Amino acid sequence: FFLALLFLAQLMGNKYQMIYVLFFMLILGFVIQKKPFDRFKKVFFNKKLLSTLSVSVLVMSFWYIKNFIVTGSPVFPAFAAELGLFDWSPQLANTVSKLFGGLSFPKFVKYMSYLFVWPGINASKYLILVISFLPIIIIRLISKSQVKKDLIVEMCFWLSMSILLIMGITLICHQDPRYYRFPIAILSFAAVFSLYSILKHFFNIKWGIILSLTVILAAVPGYKIIYQTGGHFRLPTLQENISVLSNKINTDYGVRKHYPYIENVLGILQENQDKLKMSAWGAGEGVNLPAFLLPFRPVVSFWHTTIIKWDSYGNEEAIAYDLEQYGLKWIMSVRGDKVIFVSIADYAKEALKFNQRPTKIYFDYGFPPELSRITY
Repeated sequence: FFLALLFLAQLMGNKYQMIYVLFFMLILGFVIQKKPFDRFKKVFFNKKLLSTLSVSVLVMSFWYIKNFIVTGSPVFPAFAAELGLFDWSPQLANTVSKLFGGLSFPKFVKYMSYLFVWPGINASKYLILVISFLPIIIIRLISKSQVKKDLIVEMCFWLSMSILLIMGITLICHQDPRYYRFPIAILSFAAVFSLYSILKHFFNIKWGIILSLTVILAAVPGYKIIYQTGGHFRLPTLQENISVLSNKINTDYGVRKHYPYIENVLGILQENQDKLKMSAWGAGEGVNLPAFLLPFRPVVSFWHTTIIKWDSYGNEEAIAYDLEQYGLKWIMSVRGDKVIFVSIADYAKEALKFNQRPTKIYFDYGFPPELSRITY
């Protein structure tokens, strides 16, 4: 129990999206204990255990301490509008919440099966299949006198954990396959445990080799992704991965191959030092920031920064005024292998077209309209 609390404390060291997951896992872990209050007393009234747990929480909190020092809020940009930080307005916070925020609980319940299946993760597909037929599985297992109650309880525990993990992710933030990586270990274990238990106790398959091979075969679909290279995400080759492990290639190689324009961009910047000192990177309505170039200059972004105040959009003069107040005369953007310097006046004209009331969530992977539509 203590080790579970110790590792649970590290969840919030990953991303803010883990807040609901942390809460749900804590509640489920509490409920399943026979004497939960006694368990907590053993931890919180033992100086050594409490000290160890406190250190774990302290390590996790470093990110939030840094956030507080830099922004004034440990969970920035959450509550930025309420705290009056960086010119965040309630309107901006509300729009960002709708654009990148999570689902409501009723929508999660309505689309739960869909949310387990759509990311294409084998483990979650098998889990929702088991969950769908769980009443039949339980009836069958209970009818067999040799099946222990503990097996049913443990299987239900892992299935419940899987539901709470997916729900925790989708309630707090937009639906994205990347966020399923956080609970993937638990989803995988729950799927293997459930399939193994069903095959052995529901279908009476007793041979270990058959049980093992069946579970392995269930995990095989989708294996080709391991060998994918190139494509939209510029995936590395198998040889490149081996070279990384053997320290034969480094970041410089990766930059030159996958970001060949960077060298030209840096050359152009070197030639335009005077402009550079009065410039910012223009991200526009996108969410991709110039990662390799960020240390040089600030970023003007519709969603990420408030150099241009939210109330100024829609007024060309107000946009230009905000930029000038920040000491800017040029907005830079990388187009191809060149850096384009756009004047404040011209950028203000472009910014007038930015949509402050989007009608669909930003990351729409072909969801049903009810999951992607934004209402005001």
